[in-house]
Amino acid sequence: MKGEGWWRRRWVVPVTIVLAAALGAGGALVLRRVQTPPAHTRLADQLAEGLLAPYPGPHWKPSARPPFPSLEQPPQMVSLAGLVDISRFWTSPSSPAAVHAWAGDHLPPGTHPELGGHSGRTIDYDGFQVENPPPGVAYEMVLVTTVPLVTGGAGIRIDAQVVVSPDRPGWEHVPQGEQAVTVTAAWQAVRSGRLSHTFHDRGVISKLTAMVNRMPISVVTKTSCPSDEGELTWTVRFSGQGAPVTVQSDACEFTSFSRGSRKGPVLATDYPMLQEEARLLGTTVESVNNRVADASIVRPGDKGPRTPPSPTTTG
Repeated sequence: MKGEGWWRRRWVVPVTIVLAAALGAGGALVLRRVQTPPAHTRLADQLAEGLLAPYPGPHWKPSARPPFPSLEQPPQMVSLAGLVDISRFWTSPSSPAAVHAWAGDHLPPGTHPELGGHSGRTIDYDGFQVENPPPGVAYEMVLVTTVPLVTGGAGIRIDAQVVVSPDRPGWEHVPQGEQAVTVTAAWQAVRSGRLSHTFHDRGVISKLTAMVNRMPISVVTKTSCPSDEGELTWTVRFSGQGAPVTVQSDACEFTSFSRGSRKGPVLATDYPMLQEEARLLGTTVESVNNRVADASIVRPGDKGPRTPPSPTTTG
């Protein structure tokens, strides 16, 4: 989530499979990179085509191939089974800056600016993401990439990326009827700390159960992600119905799920859930971030990270 101190977005570039290449609308080249089960491909294709609806812009000319070698790959690609990427190419007499300005004024429906930047010396890109994907869809993003051409104007690559979220089997959900839930925020820094409380209230348990069970599988592959925020983790542990369920979010935007000794897939961290966890602990996510940052400052007499004290639980 943008604007949150401990939030770190890390993308990885996977190996993808080009399954089809054909001339699409207006003759623009359409490349499909598909890592999704056939049953989900139709939905992903429909959503991707919808994301491409605003393009081309004025005076764009379709290109039968990437108009510049550096446009042969997208600036980023999520890594997960369930991905469909449709790419189209154009050239424009306008400058790259003018192309990006036009794209920023003509967003696909339901999207908002999510990222932007440079790659190398000449590549510029912007990303527009769908705020609330429909059920069963984990991610929808449009990437607009440009390079200046030696003949003048801009080479343009547009990617529509859609990830259909795999269904989580029954055991990867919190069962109904849990009797208790413990919420913990813990950090190991120069001065370690922990906030923790156990709840038996049915309303609290039901709300957190529903929030966990709605979380989709992450669209980003988990990699080594050292944290400079004091290794802050948020943990929710359910108990009372067989094997305990533990859901833990780390400082790198990944959430692990386990039920007893069985480990589920990495889930996409849900920021509203973290806000709810903080509220239950009588604080806010921002306040905890500030405490962790303060605890990471070395002061005279500090001896380095210490193990946090045992959690305090109440009935």
